[in-house]
Amino acid sequence: MARLVFFCTDATLDCTDSVYGNSFDEILLNLQEHAIAHHAYSNEDASGEDQVAYWRTAITASARQRRTLLVILRDESPLILAMTTIAALVALLVFVVVSLVNL
Repeated sequence: MARLVFFCTDATLDCTDSVYGNSFDEILLNLQEHAIAHHAYSNEDASGEDQVAYWRTAITASARQRRTLLVILRDESPLILAMTTIAALVALLVFVVVSLVNL
């Protein structure tokens, strides 16, 4: 089954972790669980309407900006994961540089 990955940095969290799922909703649920476990969010904060809307927007916007955000992983080998992460970081760097140049 295909797996999707979302990078924490795309939700403006100061975190280098990734969240995985088999669907958009599963990524959102795993992002909520990650925020509770690793970023001191309360259950109420992580499931609040505004926070969920923010995360949904971050996932969707990032996927549109960078096609590497939601990457279909056909093999969970460390090499593929490392290459995917490097490609995403390069794309993010290019996006930041272009954004700064256009200021």
